[in-house]
Amino acid sequence: MAMGQVKGQAATLQVEMVCLDELVAEDDRYRTLDRLVDWSFVRELAAPHYAEDVGRPSIDPIVLVKLMVAGALEGIGSTRELLRQASVRLDLRRFLGYGLSERLPVHQTLSHAHTRRFVDAALFERLFLRSLELCKQHGLVEARTCRSTAFTPSGACEPACEPRPRPGPGGRGGR
Repeated sequence: MAMGQVKGQAATLQVEMVCLDELVAEDDRYRTLDRLVDWSFVRELAAPHYAEDVGRPSIDPIVLVKLMVAGALEGIGSTRELLRQASVRLDLRRFLGYGLSERLPVHQTLSHAHTRRFVDAALFERLFLRSLELCKQHGLVEARTCRSTAFTPSGACEPACEPRPRPGPGGRGGR
């Protein structure tokens, strides 16, 4: 058998049209979560904390809650790390509704939402905990591993739950 040609980096510089939705597996955890959970409750409960037509549009509160849920499911306690992961992972970008060329919110935006926008800090925690409860109801996380201390007073997200183990090769559970 002949040796193949040298594979340089030229292909990585090509511009291609891709569909993000097609790059994420059908059985992806976040795709399943989106299919099972109606996130409209987040906008309904957060609406009183937003002005009608004043100022520039903010980040969708559903995105903020989904980020915190993803942080809990992934065991990521740092907002900066969570946003870094979301910027490079296709499954998280799709879950948040961001295309490949869109910039994700910066960590200050999440911090502002926790400390200023939702002055009633309990609102954001309630939204987060309700989201986690929906994950538990649909069997996406183990109920015994979720705890209600997901938010610290500073608004940082601590790892809050453990995803339900996915079947590995041979049908056995495992990571």
